[in-house]
Parts: sequence; structure tokens; C-alpha cells
Amino acid sequence: MTTKGPDQNPLPSPPTPTTAPPPYQAPQEAPSSPTVSFHPTSGNLTQPPVQSLPQPSGTQTLSGLGTLVDSWADLIDNQGDRLSTVVQAFSERMAARQMSHFSIQATNVTPGQMFSGNRFYHLVRTQTGATLAVRIDNYGRDLYLSWDLWVKPLPNWPVILGLIGLAALMALGGAQTPSFFGPSSFNMTLWIIGTIFNSIWMGFLVGLAGRFVRGNFLGFFFKQLSPFDVDDITAMQLAVHHSILEAADVAGISQNLLRAKETFHGGQRQRLI
Repeated sequence: MTTKGPDQNPLPSPPTPTTAPPPYQAPQEAPSSPTVSFHPTSGNLTQPPVQSLPQPSGTQTLSGLGTLVDSWADLIDNQGDRLSTVVQAFSERMAARQMSHFSIQATNVTPGQMFSGNRFYHLVRTQTGATLAVRIDNYGRDLYLSWDLWVKPLPNWPVILGLIGLAALMALGGAQTPSFFGPSSFNMTLWIIGTIFNSIWMGFLVGLAGRFVRGNFLGFFFKQLSPFDVDDITAMQLAVHHSILEAADVAGISQNLLRAKETFHGGQRQRLI
């Protein structure tokens, strides 16, 4: 009998394991610094690109806004880089309120002096002559938030036009020029002069009445704010203030860091005339 050696009919060796090549990965771009902004539908913080500031339309002088009634301002340290986010969120918050009794406009405002320059504002207006001038800007690394309430009394056109019309009727008699050869003729120059003269002395009497009745010589020549007008101005004032606070919160600035406003002087008569 023949004995087989160790090298005869050896067992098959196991296959050598192979390693699959790693999957292809596209090169990644360097991440950019995120900018937090407000998403108008969900109310959540998203990471879209930085939005540009709105373009101003026209120029407005501060002297044309009326009398300064109330104001508020605050400076938030080291938050100037959130300017565009706060401006965008403020515009969205104001639009979301859907208040039909006021309008909002982005414009340049100048103090009315020569070579004084201008600054960017949001002007929120009511139909009763009130304007809230909202300023959101950065000063160096800090963020500046402010609003100023201006009220400009509107002319009382029924009184003014009624006075001029009555003065014109009274001047008709003196505008007739007699003629020896026919009926009298109408003299336009005399009628205009008579209308102006009558308007002056009648306006003086109306002014005296306003001085004694309303405490102001022009009291009857300008509209007085009704309680409803005061409500509209106060509602606009609070809507703007709340929108600024909410816009700051959207940008990651806690409302607790902002200066509190305790008293609002919206539409008070003694501050207007």
C-alpha cells in the first residue's frame, strides 16, 4: 500500500479577498458664512443670501413733516452686521399687519438745510397728517434703531374755501362800474381786489374766534384731531414699535436688550397745536 505525501492532492487555498474602490466624491466648496433672515410664511429662521436694502424713492424734508410729538431710539452693541436682516424683517412685519389706514414708503430724508446731506428712512403715514420716521442703520459695529412721530395739522378746507367764496360774493357789488351811456359793466380787477380785502378782514375775525374758542388763532383754519384720528395714530405708532422689536428678534437680537418704551404720546391735542 502506498502512502501519500503531504504535497499530494492538497486542499484548495481560500480566495484572496479584494477591496472595492471607494465611491467617487465631488470636491466640496468652502462653506460661506451664513446669514440669518426671516421666512415670511413659516416664521422660522432660514439661511438665504443677504438681501439688499430697498431703494429710496424721492426726498422728504423734516420741516415738512410737522411737529415732533414722540420718539424712541436704541443702540445695540456689536450688531451692525445684522442691518439688512432687520430692515427686511421690519418691512415684512409691517406688510403682514395689513393695516389699510396707513402707507409706508422708503425715502431719503434731509433736515432742510443746505449741504446737510440726507439719510435713509421708512416713512409710515396716516391720512390724518401723522408720519412715523423709522431709521434702521449701523454706526460702526453697532445697530441703531429709532422712530420719530411727527404730526402736521391738515388745512380745514371747508372753512377756508367757504370764507373765500363769501368774500368773493360780497365783492361783486363793488366790482360794478357805472356807465352814463348804458348798463354798468363788471370790472374784474376791482372784484379781485375786493375779494382779497374781504378775505383778510373776515379771516381776521375767524382767527379771533379760534383764539377764544380753541385757544389758537389758527384753530378754525386747521382740522382738529377727532378721537378716531387719535386712535389711528396710536395704532400706527404701536404697530411700528412692535414691528421693530419683532424684526430685531428675527435677526437674533433679544427684545430684552432693547430699551423699553413706557409712555406713548400718540395724537394728543396739546402736543399738536
